[in-house]
Amino acid sequence: MHLYKNGSLMTGSTISRKVTTGGDIGAASIIGVVSLATTDYVELWLETDDGDTLTLENACMIVRVLG
Repeated sequence: MHLYKNGSLMTGSTISRKVTTGGDIGAASIIGVVSLATTDYVELWLETDDGDTLTLENACMIVRVLG
């Protein structure tokens, strides 16, 4: 799982989760701090290391303004 800003990987924002079976259900969280301009965007990227199908059933992205 990775966070991207404007299509580029945000350094230090990658996490991994090992899934043991196809029926495994679990949670993962990822946190990143980034400065954004008006036209900037943030993406959550998920991928498998072996090309298997990946299903994301529930997701929530919380954005907070600091300062």
